[in-house]
Amino acid sequence: TIVDNTGDISSPGEDLLIGASPQENAAAAGPGSFPINHFFTGMLDDVRIYDYALSQAEIVNIMGRSELRVPLLSSAALFELARAREQARKYGEARSVYQQIVQQYPDSPEAGKARLDIPKMDVLSLFDSKEDAAAQAALDSLIANYSQDPNLPEVLYEMGKRYQDSDKYERANSIYQKITTHCPGTEYALKAQRNLAISYISMKKIDDAEQALNKLIQDFPSHSGLPKALLSIAEIYRKSKKHERAEALYQNVAANYPRTEHALKAQKKLAIVYIDSDDDPNAQQAIDKLSQEFSGDPNLADALYEIAKRYEWVRGRYQQAEPIYQQIIQNFPDSSYAKEKLDLSRTNVIYLIESGNYSLATGALNTLLAEFPAHPDLAWTLDGIAGRYEKAKRYDEARSIYQKIVTDYTETDYALTAQKKLIIVAMKAGNDVVAQAALDTLITDFNDHPSLPRAIIDIEEHCYNRILAAESWVSDDYLKPVKVWEKLIKRFPDFFSDDPDLYYFIADCYRHVGEYDKAIHYYGLVADKWTQHGYAVVPHTTVPLPSESFADYEAVHNLIDRLIMDFNDHPGLPATILRTGHEYRKRANEARIEGLTSEAKVDNFNAIVLYDRVIKEFPSSPFTASAYFFSALAYRDLHQWQYALDCCKRLLDNWPEYKYAPWARRVAQGCSKRLAAEVQ
Repeated sequence: TIVDNTGDISSPGEDLLIGASPQENAAAAGPGSFPINHFFTGMLDDVRIYDYALSQAEIVNIMGRSELRVPLLSSAALFELARAREQARKYGEARSVYQQIVQQYPDSPEAGKARLDIPKMDVLSLFDSKEDAAAQAALDSLIANYSQDPNLPEVLYEMGKRYQDSDKYERANSIYQKITTHCPGTEYALKAQRNLAISYISMKKIDDAEQALNKLIQDFPSHSGLPKALLSIAEIYRKSKKHERAEALYQNVAANYPRTEHALKAQKKLAIVYIDSDDDPNAQQAIDKLSQEFSGDPNLADALYEIAKRYEWVRGRYQQAEPIYQQIIQNFPDSSYAKEKLDLSRTNVIYLIESGNYSLATGALNTLLAEFPAHPDLAWTLDGIAGRYEKAKRYDEARSIYQKIVTDYTETDYALTAQKKLIIVAMKAGNDVVAQAALDTLITDFNDHPSLPRAIIDIEEHCYNRILAAESWVSDDYLKPVKVWEKLIKRFPDFFSDDPDLYYFIADCYRHVGEYDKAIHYYGLVADKWTQHGYAVVPHTTVPLPSESFADYEAVHNLIDRLIMDFNDHPGLPATILRTGHEYRKRANEARIEGLTSEAKVDNFNAIVLYDRVIKEFPSSPFTASAYFFSALAYRDLHQWQYALDCCKRLLDNWPEYKYAPWARRVAQGCSKRLAAEVQ
């Protein structure tokens, strides 16, 4: 229902694409009628409220019809609305709003863009429906029909960027190549060529990336945007651990654009590449060159601070960070970094902890507290220092600092975080009584804190990660997180977290302690409420009832074959196969503990076969990294050192940021030592 400016209720002269969902019998819903394509936009001015009000005689009598008015949206507001619909992949709704802009505001700047966005929605819709041939035809038609439109490069680039951000690199690259072909020399052609190189790096097609990079340099040798583009590509190389290629690009920019902001960034990043590569001599040379060439640049303090932070937080090398902080204080006394001398004091304390000089660290900490008693960042600083003590397994010192934060900063989020960490520290120290008491305090003192659910989830994740790291199959280990969960539910019976991983973990714990009804309940909760979650398909297979056994190897694979037929495009299927492999690993560990070496070998082999199915049948799944990791563990237990080493290498080469990458490196080192010993 639309109310015009006179207060009369009538059908509008134009299609206003705002308001309620379509209704076949508009007249029956209330006075007036609905325009075509009427749908709810989710905006604050939801016309359903007006529809309801107009249908209630009491409201109309009190307020009057003239007060019940739906505001018309401007072209800019409609364009923003269309973009929001587009971002939500609701291409039909977005298309309708773009059409409305063209119809209602044909001379507006937004209409110029909307004319191209209408066919763009058709292309995106076809791509999302996996109608690739039709999508390509629609894309070619868009380019042909709007070849002279100045907005074409931007529209195409937005399409390519969206696919690239969704990891759909092939589609993105196809669009980027069309930009470079049909819109040569434009700003967006440069961006497209840059993104082609970045996309190929993400796809691990380094030769193609280098070709795209060379073409970028050839096509835009004097473009002002080239150095920034080269820095972007270098950064992706750096993050992909391709340090030599990143180094070459940073050196290129530093040499060819001397004394510019780009050269400063390149020299700074060059130092960081060397730090990440543990190349101390070259890192120091890069820092010295940076300091010399940009001695008067106001941005030098920022660059040095970032380098010091890299040494400190990423590499844990506080001894190298300290002189850089001193350099900032000495050479830039008026900078914000120099004034924040707390950083230097904190670095000194942490360096002493890392060096094992605990008595000196205590003295340095006391000095810090005396010098900065009211500093606004003190709570954050203390949290970081406590974390270093915790990492060094100095639990008493960590507990003392966390308790100070809880006591001194009761009204801040740091207090909740510190109380949570008191629980985790007690668990690490093996003091379950203290941990349970600290948990009671957390729930009691922070019962209305909005971050309490997240804190509980963090504690649960800590418990589960410790279980995985220990490869524990002991029921008592799974009982600890169950106690945490049940204490929370008892205190807050209506508690609900929008986190399927939490409920999957709880189900897993109940399964391991033998409470299968509760396990099935929580597995089912994941399947019902998060149908597309990675573990949503798990209830179909991995809840072993007491009478069930995973000994029937052929039956397991037949079941997996059926699952592949029924759930071939379900994101949770690889996880299901992976978890089934874990059941064999569990049986293998139990057999090993009981001295049944033959049975342990058989079950480890069965696990490897299942992990291999994930690797071969789902190579792009996020669970493939885990399949390599657990294959390595199984091969290690079979004393197949080379196979285990190969799995670790494949994992670390392709997923360097995998959550258990440090553990995989340790496994690889152990296997290498075993192989070396066998050769000798």
